Amino acid sequence: MDTKRISHLMAVVVAAFFAGACGRARGGEVAAEAEAPLTLEACLRLAEAGHPAIESARAAIAAAEGGVTEAAASWWPRLDAQAGYHR
Repeated sequence: MDTKRISHLMAVVVAAFFAGACGRARGGEVAAEAEAPLTLEACLRLAEAGHPAIESARAAIAAAEGGVTEAAASWWPRLDAQAGYHR
């Protein structure tokens, strides 16, 4: 998978989690009056905090970036040295 596709997938996962978390908050127990409403930033922080799909997507991005680095290494010059002595 390329990095753009993984980033798009991660955004979709965050949005889905955000929609589910906000839906549960409204459909579940009645929130206390003193409790402040969640902002978008707070919801995103909650969604990113250890969510398995996001952690998996981050690992996939890191693996893809490693593959790009490895592929780019073939363009750099390579120096090999060898020495020997026979009697």
